[in-house]
Amino acid sequence: HNMAGAPSPALTASWVPLVVFLLLPFCHGDLEPTFQHCCQLGSVVAAQDRKCDEATSGTPVQGIPAEQQSVCLSTMQLCCVLSVRDIQCKEGKQAAERGLGCQSTKFEDSKYCCEACKLGMISGSMAMGCEFQEFSLGEMWDETYQTCCTSISSSTPPVTAPISPNTSFTTPASNKPQKTPQSNENICDLLKGELCAHICVPTGTSSYRCDCEPGFSLMADGKTCQQVKFQNRCESNNPCQQRCTDTGIAIECSCLTGFQLAADNKSCSDLDECALGLHDCGQDQTCQNEVGTFTCQDIPRPTQPPQRQTTQPDYDREPEDEHVNNNTISSRYQEDQCPFGYIFNSRTQLCQDVDECEADLHVCSTGEVCVNMPGGYRCSRAQPTTTSQPIRCQPGFQYSDVYHRCIDIDECSEQESPCDSNQVCENTMGSYLCQCKSGFQLDSITQACIDINECQVDLHNCLPSQRCDNTIGSFQCVRYTSCGTGYTLNAQTGLCEDNDECALHMCDHLGPGYKCRNTLGFFRCDKINTPGPSSTTETSTPCDSCSLSTPSITFRCPRGYYANAQRRCIDINECEKSGACKPNQVCINIPGGYICSNKMNCEPGFRLNEETNRCMDIDECVEQPGLCDHNCHNSWGSYRCTCRSGYTLYQDNRTCADINECEMFKDRRLCIGYCVNQPGSYSCQCPQGYRLGIDGASCQDIDECTSQNVCTGRNEVCLNMRGAYRCVSTACPPDYIKDSQHANRCKRITMSCREDDKECLQKPLTYTFHFITLVSNLTRSSGPLDLFMMRGPMWSSTNVQFDLRLDKVHTPPSVQAASLQSFRLEEADHNVANIRLLQPLIGPQDIYLQLFMKFFYNGIYGGTTISNIAIFVSQYEF
Repeated sequence: HNMAGAPSPALTASWVPLVVFLLLPFCHGDLEPTFQHCCQLGSVVAAQDRKCDEATSGTPVQGIPAEQQSVCLSTMQLCCVLSVRDIQCKEGKQAAERGLGCQSTKFEDSKYCCEACKLGMISGSMAMGCEFQEFSLGEMWDETYQTCCTSISSSTPPVTAPISPNTSFTTPASNKPQKTPQSNENICDLLKGELCAHICVPTGTSSYRCDCEPGFSLMADGKTCQQVKFQNRCESNNPCQQRCTDTGIAIECSCLTGFQLAADNKSCSDLDECALGLHDCGQDQTCQNEVGTFTCQDIPRPTQPPQRQTTQPDYDREPEDEHVNNNTISSRYQEDQCPFGYIFNSRTQLCQDVDECEADLHVCSTGEVCVNMPGGYRCSRAQPTTTSQPIRCQPGFQYSDVYHRCIDIDECSEQESPCDSNQVCENTMGSYLCQCKSGFQLDSITQACIDINECQVDLHNCLPSQRCDNTIGSFQCVRYTSCGTGYTLNAQTGLCEDNDECALHMCDHLGPGYKCRNTLGFFRCDKINTPGPSSTTETSTPCDSCSLSTPSITFRCPRGYYANAQRRCIDINECEKSGACKPNQVCINIPGGYICSNKMNCEPGFRLNEETNRCMDIDECVEQPGLCDHNCHNSWGSYRCTCRSGYTLYQDNRTCADINECEMFKDRRLCIGYCVNQPGSYSCQCPQGYRLGIDGASCQDIDECTSQNVCTGRNEVCLNMRGAYRCVSTACPPDYIKDSQHANRCKRITMSCREDDKECLQKPLTYTFHFITLVSNLTRSSGPLDLFMMRGPMWSSTNVQFDLRLDKVHTPPSVQAASLQSFRLEEADHNVANIRLLQPLIGPQDIYLQLFMKFFYNGIYGGTTISNIAIFVSQYEF
């Protein structure tokens, strides 16, 4: 992970010049003590690791006159910034001197000073001088460069940069006496991570060469490593029936468990575990072979009916429906060109097999199960579902008792969707995808689906007379001018249409004696006149209750009404009175009362400011602490939660879950060794025999042979290999002695034989010992790997016959041992032979080859030499 650094307490670059400008008018002798005192206060703030903004929080500085307070605060902040930069620069220098990466520093100034220091260390180690004539890195970085350059040049002899990957680099001795580093130091340790891109191999105290990790090759500059391109030929040309592996040297076919490779090395046939004794059935059971597996059947007993026990199937076996001809599945088809049994997938543009079993398109009878196959299906006799062990499927699959195989889990149909509320779940084979909904887009940093502001990016279709208001996942068009009370805008015509308040039964609260009458922009509640018992009725009394007294009638109107001279109850218009509603509200008169309505109705996420009569954004992050698990970002009308590096946002869009980088990015090989997940991060670890590189990801071999007394046996030699070592013997067999001219050769004690002593004549003249170390599963995309070359006499009168034999192989039972077919002996030239590796070797294993070389002088046999070749393959691929 790139851990997010803490924000720098330094001021922004645009603020510092302004401070200088403000101070210029006051730069005279009377202010110098103020400058000095306030500058010291700012340095103290920096030393206490506080933010420089806190130095100017507005609190008056004690002992400073009021007219000089602003000058003092500006001086404190300026000196605080300079002190912070100086502290950060020292941290960067210390990181460079300890051999750490500059990216590990938290702050910008630390990083730049670290880089400047490393440049100085490289220049000093090369004895190129530490003073610039005209060039300058900058005031702070020039000083850092010169300090680090001077310190390294006084203790390290010069070294040249690498030019060729096969050359070790040294420099001629200088006439000027110099101090030499300690015996246990070398140039690679002094300048860790600076000389080579991958691996720095010291060839002396002041010389080195660069090497690359497996799978990379050294470029022409002798420092940079580039990845060796590897094209999997199985994808373009798969000749295998079951499994195809491109080793980089050749294409190898292999079979699933329960099958064996046929004579053509391409097709697979069933392996009869019962006949070969490869079963694990008990003494009271009989083995019955089946295609790809076997079953153990109990021998019937008088008191127990026969039972059938099925062996646990191979969980790594590929489902049968995946073995589809590449020309059918991998090729792109038009929608009407898919073969029978396939359907066109518009998303992938490929022909996809139809699962007739799952779609219930089969005609299997009762007692049979449907087994899907590429382009069709078959009906198979149902097998007992009781197994000795529960069947485990790969992640994303579950075992089906109906189909008797692992089938895909549709995560999208689960009760709890794996995607968040702003995403749409799309099921895939063995997994699923979360796609953003319409109106949302993926945030490249947080990987969360965020709302698209269609109004801001001009993706709306609002009319010129309308305002675009963004909403979550969409937008709405609002007319600039309101239609007013009692009217509603018709979006199609753009006209304000009258509201029919009577449809809302606005007069029902007055009782059954009133009827609603709609008017333009408003409505009226009219009294219903009912005829009395006499012919002379009072038709103008709309009051709810009237009391008759002598000699006249007294009227009483309901609340919100008053009686006029004509004895009618008239509605009181409360809105005509001042102060009925608040200033930011509109008064609406209704029969018998009034309503106060806000002039503006704020959308969710906004709140009306009564003083300004505007909708103001609600800062949910401030008002609701703990709303988000990690980081809360307020936005216009909403908020968004994000997580720290190494975490992902959960389905509730609030809490954060740790990312298992080791599992999620396992195809990217984050670690050369072991990847260990940690909360919010991960770390790399190495197995025994390796040490973690300075990049924190690669594992570098430990050369055990550099230690004393590793191999103490007589005639033993320590041979280092990746992650281990071997104590190999070069002891001579009986009747042979060491050749003083060649340490790895044994020669016969006597070379003379009687003419009739055939046993003596056939004894080898010499034995030689050769040792080769390889990493496990070493592949080469360019072809076979040249391992060993043997050259005989070059005289034209001499001919040599070569013969390669496999002596022995030491390997654990779980590792496939090498065979003689793993190698090829080729005669490259006259009396010259090469041994080539045809396929990768899996470690750990020790392989012992013997190369016989018979000499013939003018057709007459002249003797034999034997080269003992030991190949040691390490356990790991790095």
